[in-house]
This record gives sequence, structure tokens and C-alpha cells, in this order.
Amino acid sequence: MSNRSAFFWVIIGILVVLLILLAGGCGLMYYRYKKVEEATLNEVGNEISTFYNERREAEQENVKAEEGEKVIMDGEDWTIYQNERYGYSFGYPSDWQVGSTEDDHVILLNNDYQATLEFRSDAMTAFGLEGYDLVEKKGISIGGVDGEIYHLTSPGGGNMIYVKFNRNGKDHLMVIYYPDDYKSAEKLFNKMIKTVGFVSPKAED
Repeated sequence: MSNRSAFFWVIIGILVVLLILLAGGCGLMYYRYKKVEEATLNEVGNEISTFYNERREAEQENVKAEEGEKVIMDGEDWTIYQNERYGYSFGYPSDWQVGSTEDDHVILLNNDYQATLEFRSDAMTAFGLEGYDLVEKKGISIGGVDGEIYHLTSPGGGNMIYVKFNRNGKDHLMVIYYPDDYKSAEKLFNKMIKTVGFVSPKAED
């Protein structure tokens, strides 16, 4: 084989190696590009999801809502009750009626479900549980404050779910009484708990 022929095949071999390296480099660059693109899309998707979740939570909590203000909760009309003395607010379905209201407690009624909701504060949190059996007790956070939730039932009929917690040295109690549909009562009560928010209490004269 002549020197010229050998040189020719060496050049061809070098070109082949270069083409292989180039193809491999292009493939690696494309792979990295797809990974970066996928990570970017996931990041954008997470940011959008976080944005809507935070907006939904803010809409549901309504911690700065004024008393009597109408809000939308999962497509339903709700009303905000606010207690200035103890610095709390919570939402309830607008078709419920206010039975009575004082500085340390409020009672709401719903005739359709024969249910009653009470929010008690300070000395009004003391009440008897005679005739009720404890079904379940667990920890819960209400408006960012740790508390406990209880489910009780009465052999003579009637049931209750209540949350008890302490904020700024004051005991608070939120309780719902209902006849027998536990799942519906629990679902509604949990929605009400999520609306509870706190502001600075009004200074006593």
C-alpha cells in the first residue's frame, strides 16, 4: 500500500471518529436540553399550583372579614361573624340564623338539619357532658392555634362535635349539635373550622 493510500485511510478514520464524537455531543446536548426544559415546566407548574392553592386558602380563611360580610365558600353563600372582645371571626352558611349573641358566646341555628352551632369563650366554655359517650378525640389546629377536637354521642339521641383551644390565656369552645348524620355534620364543621381567624381583641373599658 502506498504512503498516499495509507494517509487517505488515516484521514477517513479521523473523520469517522470526529463524526461519532460530534453525534454523541449533539445527543448529550439534546438530552440536557430536554431535562432542563422538563424541570422548567415542572417548576412553572408547581408555582401555578401553589399560587391557586394559596389564593383558595386565603379566600376560605377570610381572617380580615368584617361581621356580616358575605363570602363564597365552595360555591355557597356564607356569612362572617366577628367577635371584637375576644378577637376572632368565623364563617357559617348564610341560611343559618343567629339565635342569640353575647360577648362571650354566639348561637347559630339551622332548622333544616335541626343543628345548632355555638362558639363560647372564657367562663362560658365550662359545661357538662353528662349523658354523652366519647367516640373520638384528636389534636387539631384552629386558626393556627393548637387544640383538641372531640366527637361525642348520646344513647338517648343527639350528638356533638366540639373543638376546645386556648389563645392568649382565654379558653374557647366551638361546638355543633346534630341529630344523627355524623358525616354531613363533620364535613360542615370542618369547613367552619377552616374559616376561623384571629385579630387583636378589643381593649376592655
